[in-house]
Amino acid sequence: MQAYEWEKILTIEQFLQELESHCETTGIVTLSSGFAIDIKRSRRGMKYGYQSNHKPLFLSQFKETLGVVLRTFKRETVQIVNMKGQPIEIPVKALRMYFVELRDQELRVCKVTPEACFAAQNTDAETGEVLPFVSGIEYC
Repeated sequence: MQAYEWEKILTIEQFLQELESHCETTGIVTLSSGFAIDIKRSRRGMKYGYQSNHKPLFLSQFKETLGVVLRTFKRETVQIVNMKGQPIEIPVKALRMYFVELRDQELRVCKVTPEACFAAQNTDAETGEVLPFVSGIEYC
């Protein structure tokens, strides 16, 4: 299985445009450093976090090699059964992963393939066992 689809050299702003291009409504960007930020598309453009200092704080995290997970929520929904046994509608979640490395104010970006993304999200890290399937997730 090939783990990466492409490798590109991008500015940080171009990488943000890549992330934003996949966000129809809302999303969550999680970095392997543990930092996470909500993103939201509005009529005024993309909003990072909930305060004006959140985007600069997010951008300050790009100083080492990082894994980046982008979870975005689509307008399309899927029906699932909640813990009480009741059917509910939830947004379909699209999941993308990248590896980024900062080099002289540019990022070397590798996009993880959908197959490798699926394997990473559906394998128990401690045991290597396959986790139960979760509906409503697109691996991109």
